[in-house]
Amino acid sequence: MKLNKPTSDPPLKPYQFWIIPANGNPRHLADTAEFFNGCSARDLGKKEQRLWKGDIQGNPGLAADFVRVVQALRHDQQNFKRLRYSWRNFYRFIQERTDLPPVHSIHDITRIHGLALKQWLHKRGLGSGGYRPIKAIVDAFSMMECHRPSDLPARDGDAKTEPEEQDLIGLQRLSLILRGEAREQKRMVREGNELADLGRDPRGRTSSWNSIVNQVWLVRELTADFIPTKPEILKARAGNLRDRSVGGPSYRSPGQSPRATRGYVGKLRYFAPAQADTAVYLWLFMLHTGFNLATTLDIDISDEQWFQTSFQDPEHVVISIFKERAGTWVFAPSLVQPEFHPYQLIRFMIKRTEKLRMTLERRLVELQKHDADFPTNTVKAEITYLQRLIKSPWLYHNIGDAGRVEGFQSTDAGLLNTFIRNIIHAEELQTEHPWLARLATTQVRDGMINFAHDRSGSAMIAQYAAQHGSQRSLRYYLARGKQRKRNFKAVNQVISLMISEALNKNVIDFVRIRIMRERGEITLVQEKRLLDFRQRTRVGMGCLEPTNPPRHIAPDHVPDTICKIQRCTGCCHGIIFDDSVEPLSNALADLHFIKRSLPLTSWADTSLADEEASIKATLKQFSPEIVKGHYTDRFNKLISGEAKVFDVYPLY
Repeated sequence: MKLNKPTSDPPLKPYQFWIIPANGNPRHLADTAEFFNGCSARDLGKKEQRLWKGDIQGNPGLAADFVRVVQALRHDQQNFKRLRYSWRNFYRFIQERTDLPPVHSIHDITRIHGLALKQWLHKRGLGSGGYRPIKAIVDAFSMMECHRPSDLPARDGDAKTEPEEQDLIGLQRLSLILRGEAREQKRMVREGNELADLGRDPRGRTSSWNSIVNQVWLVRELTADFIPTKPEILKARAGNLRDRSVGGPSYRSPGQSPRATRGYVGKLRYFAPAQADTAVYLWLFMLHTGFNLATTLDIDISDEQWFQTSFQDPEHVVISIFKERAGTWVFAPSLVQPEFHPYQLIRFMIKRTEKLRMTLERRLVELQKHDADFPTNTVKAEITYLQRLIKSPWLYHNIGDAGRVEGFQSTDAGLLNTFIRNIIHAEELQTEHPWLARLATTQVRDGMINFAHDRSGSAMIAQYAAQHGSQRSLRYYLARGKQRKRNFKAVNQVISLMISEALNKNVIDFVRIRIMRERGEITLVQEKRLLDFRQRTRVGMGCLEPTNPPRHIAPDHVPDTICKIQRCTGCCHGIIFDDSVEPLSNALADLHFIKRSLPLTSWADTSLADEEASIKATLKQFSPEIVKGHYTDRFNKLISGEAKVFDVYPLY
């Protein structure tokens, strides 16, 4: 939205009305005349004509019902445009299918229309995505009129597609390139302040205007409180700043034209970012957090509540963002000191956009004063827009319009996709990493989830990285192609080991084969220890290195002594046997018995919660009926007092 001067509302044309969105976004003017009067390509501008799919004929009754639904739903401008686009398709559908019962109102739409509509949309490549908003409109009208959903059939399920396999190495290389651009920006900022420190006011001295240091000094002086516009520059007797012969910074962010280094707007980049400058940091933040664009833009830096410092270590923070659309909080851990961790990226952008934010606040005060005396929908919409924009760290000044301050919006996804792909092609990354050639803002989140799953090998860790309530939705994100390759490799390894064991005239022992596949070999000492039932751990598992547990399992382990922790389900040395199911089930019953006597918050803060999740995951390898039998027997004995819980569970 452009920062307009205070103005009155435009005269309302027939079938136009203002909508105040329910989600708090700026109010907007909705135009539904095309549904009443019809619309053809010749009624549109050249840009709209290129996107026009076919003329529609007016249908006043159907249009009036649509208006009722739109006014009740109160969608923001972006979602209203999506509804309007879908409703045009419905008009085209009833115009083509004259064999169906006529439709003059939403009341006339039947199940027959719905079945035919799905086929019509499918032929045009729109599928369930095109059917969903039309059904939403009809259902909303039916709920308003009849207090029940409509008779339209449910949309068809989405086609099962294999999630694309992400190129994690390519993403890492891209991150390094963006870091290089970010460092160049910081060098540009230092250069600007150094030049300004050497300059003086050139006004009143003709020859002084030819000095770059004097012009940079004046830009810093004029932007101390806000970013002045072209008329304000002229009023301050600083029109010579627009002279493009006196250069600005030599650095250009990816995709910027030479204009970004010339004139007033070029020198302004020393002290405030332009669009491409901010895009570099926005992409870095998304790559390092795994947040999609909508979540990244929802961050609110109006106070210090956008992060929380760790109680255990002040060098660690958690960045928190409230996703308005989903109504949930999402979190990203970060270190405080590293230059390109999310915390420092936001800190830098808050400071870098300070003058831009001051400009918006100044403008907001002017509009609020005007609104108090002459309230209009246009001004109220701009006030709402500014109030939301001020909270964002992703601001920039417009190189094409000096003094105009803007910020990235969710509608800028296409622009940001083009920006990052231009960098990828400029650096020729697509040659070795073809997947990057199609990189989009929506894929950053997929890459983070697959990275967590790839490095940990655990769906549980991937679930935490995705911040999902369950693992069911992971199937839409995890690329299984790489996993299938691993499975094929594992089968080959098992066959090779079985043949080797047969040639060596050894008994085929699947536990021995599994250990050899995972470890490469099994020593005679380890084999003897694993065969000795007396050397099983407290959860009935075997151990390859009982005197050398991993540090994350037993941080206080005394060398050359038996591991006291024995949290074997999360240990790389643990070996599971068929008869491990009973002690593992008993251990889970013990943990649940302990859990009954602890507050939920206390339980969550202990390592017992981690062990519970780990044992649950391990027991999935066994028959659920067998696990349930052992678990129930043990838990009933604990309840009755016949058995006592193992009361020395280790904590860390």
